Amino acid sequence: MNCDRGAMMMTTLFERIKHTVMADLNDTMDKKEYKNPISKLNQYLRESENEVKKVEKLIERQYLLKEEFARELKQTEYMAEKRCQQAEIALQANELSLHQIAIDEEKHFIRCKYLVYEKHMEKP
Repeated sequence: MNCDRGAMMMTTLFERIKHTVMADLNDTMDKKEYKNPISKLNQYLRESENEVKKVEKLIERQYLLKEEFARELKQTEYMAEKRCQQAEIALQANELSLHQIAIDEEKHFIRCKYLVYEKHMEKP
């Protein structure tokens, strides 16, 4: 039981030391900033530049996602049209089973087109 009490006292002591050091450090920083407000402005500018870089990266990512969306949508539209043409050819050749497969796949690609569109429109 004495070990637990000793450990608790050490933890409390370390916490007090930590708070004292932090208070002294904050006090020193406050005095420095008061004496030299330019340094605070420079820090603000550095932070602002970092935020601008982050925003630039996000804009670039958004642009790439938009291009990806356009490619996916175009590919899906192409495949739906291709299956429609194949269904017509199969019907003209009196291949009813192939006609039905092509129609089913065309419906699938049309559904995919709407899913791709919805997927990308939900993103901010």
